[in-house]
Amino acid sequence: MKTILELFAQDEIKVNSRSYEYSKEHLKTYEKLEELEKMIIEKLDDEGKKLFDEYNNITSDLRDIIRTEEFIYGYQLGSLMMIDIYSVLNSPAFNK
Repeated sequence: MKTILELFAQDEIKVNSRSYEYSKEHLKTYEKLEELEKMIIEKLDDEGKKLFDEYNNITSDLRDIIRTEEFIYGYQLGSLMMIDIYSVLNSPAFNK
């Protein structure tokens, strides 16, 4: 059974939809990557293209796993920071 953080990270629980404005640097790098991918595919035979496609699918799966793990870690870290903040706010030294 997935944890609630995994469900959030994998968009199985949706709070609100969001849009993201990619930076110019991101878009430029992505265009270079697409260009490079096309050049690689042109040089491959049919078997090479199948292997490259499988490679892309596996790396995509890996990125999803990493994204979920990083989301959970960030959420846990943020929660620990909030616990620490509340403990300071409730401390006798702060309430003098």
